[in-house]
Amino acid sequence: MAKIAFVIAPEYTRTMPHLGIAYLRSMAALHNHQTCYFDFSALYRTDKIFSSILKTWMSTFSKVTSMQTFFTFLPSVIHYFEPSENLPLSAKTHYLFLKAESAKMAIQILDFQPDTVCFSIYNTTLFLSLSIAREIKARNSKIKIILGGPFLNDERTQEFVLLFKDYVDHLVLGEGEYIINDIAENKIPVQQRVICSEAIQKLDALPFPTFEGCDFATYYKVMVTEKNWRGLGMTHEKILPVMALRGCPYNCAFCDHHVVWKEYRGRSIDNVIAEIIHQQNIYDCRIFRFNDSLLNSNPQWLKELCEALLDNKITIYWYGHCRADKIDNELALLMYRAGCRYIKFGIESGSHHVLKLMNKRITPMSARKAITAAHDAGIKVRASFIYAYPGETQDNLFETVTLMQEIADKLYGVRVYSFMFMPGTELELQTKKHHITLNCFEVPGSKFSTVLSAIPETWSHPEINSEEISIRAHLVQPITSQINKDESNYIPYMFSEAIKLKLEPYTLLMYQNKAIAARKESNAENENLITVFATSGASITLSKELVEFIENNEKFNYKDLFLHVTKAAYLAPDTAEKLIIALISTGVLQIIPGS
Repeated sequence: MAKIAFVIAPEYTRTMPHLGIAYLRSMAALHNHQTCYFDFSALYRTDKIFSSILKTWMSTFSKVTSMQTFFTFLPSVIHYFEPSENLPLSAKTHYLFLKAESAKMAIQILDFQPDTVCFSIYNTTLFLSLSIAREIKARNSKIKIILGGPFLNDERTQEFVLLFKDYVDHLVLGEGEYIINDIAENKIPVQQRVICSEAIQKLDALPFPTFEGCDFATYYKVMVTEKNWRGLGMTHEKILPVMALRGCPYNCAFCDHHVVWKEYRGRSIDNVIAEIIHQQNIYDCRIFRFNDSLLNSNPQWLKELCEALLDNKITIYWYGHCRADKIDNELALLMYRAGCRYIKFGIESGSHHVLKLMNKRITPMSARKAITAAHDAGIKVRASFIYAYPGETQDNLFETVTLMQEIADKLYGVRVYSFMFMPGTELELQTKKHHITLNCFEVPGSKFSTVLSAIPETWSHPEINSEEISIRAHLVQPITSQINKDESNYIPYMFSEAIKLKLEPYTLLMYQNKAIAARKESNAENENLITVFATSGASITLSKELVEFIENNEKFNYKDLFLHVTKAAYLAPDTAEKLIIALISTGVLQIIPGS
């Protein structure tokens, strides 16, 4: 029996355990190997000092620009492993701090006494993964260090990481479920530095992922810092990931999902249902996130999944990414009945011209219809958009702003991103067609020079530059702020039912004074009202009497608060319940565990 540690280094936002690692742990368990999961990314997420120092180090030595690529951070790695003797005092202090924290993480891993340590690599976690690996090897050189994950799919990244041969034994490319046991049992030759795997075709044959030993208390703390998940964190409600389909049948020019997953494959409805029941029984979980690239890439399959959830009387609440031309009123209503409460649509642009450049194969009209269908069904909707896409003009961006304005009242939130190059995408492979120039790194006098000279650090375009991107960011900012600060987003909260299940008459609630950023007395016409602005970004208008009751009592049971809300605010029972849940979901009230 071998002992395998699985690690996610900072910094990558995590509100739930890592699904890929959970699958690997289940596969290892089939061979009686012992595993342990170290999610340092979640653990350090709420450490503001650590996050600040890490970001300062990376921005000091990397060219942070609106024209950057996915690789821009690499110089910060080089300066860490090849520190200059002339580092400024502040940089030396940050170096020593990060090295000391890496050593702490390494020691925690070593306490498990692993034979193998596996790191899941994203562009933001590579730096500290290598740092922790170095600290592990310095204390026990016999431990195998394995790196896997989506960022390693690019050959240039592989060549870069292989230069750290003293700290890394193998790279795993692709899906690792059928490789992990060969690694643990020393069946992989030492000289085989790169291990390639094929896309797994029979997904039903995989064991269900395990979340044994996961520190859910840490995830609750992270959730409280995030708008969408604050209500779940305040009520200690778990989120578990599930994946029904691997890959994506589409090929958007800017997206790397087809690079990561290679092929589009799916599981049977029965297998997915069995997993959900299994995880509910073990972890008492009601909230599931579908990690699929597109949950509705096959609308008929999704319809059958929803029907199976209803037929099996499974009470869960779930969310995922959907495509805007593959959902209608009928499907949206069925999804809501089956527990869907939140959908994320990648709309990207309101311009026909830009959508065509992106190879999105949707239209602004289909986006409106999809968002309207989901909203009308009762599902909260978040849409994402990209600006400064190569070939986009300001007029095109105005079309996007117009679309955002038209659908604003139907959105729970919006994410707007400046375009960034992803490795291996169609856009990168056809730069001439899109009039793009990729500017590679220049790092003379380093062992990394040759490898970096083939890796793009920034990009340029004849019609788009940093100043133009700044102008476009300013153009989308007003409507973005309007949508994301809309207080109605919290009433009702998207997972209100999950919170409601925790509210018994004598459930104790506690007022969280630190969650109040400011308050504003209403005007003379409404002198009995106070608008409370939460640190979460939400604002809720309450009666003065209700505010005084909450602040003066600090702790109270749900029954007393409910009666006071209906009396002080003259609200109907269902509206009073929504208001209390909104106060919980914004962080103003917290359920006392065990009450």
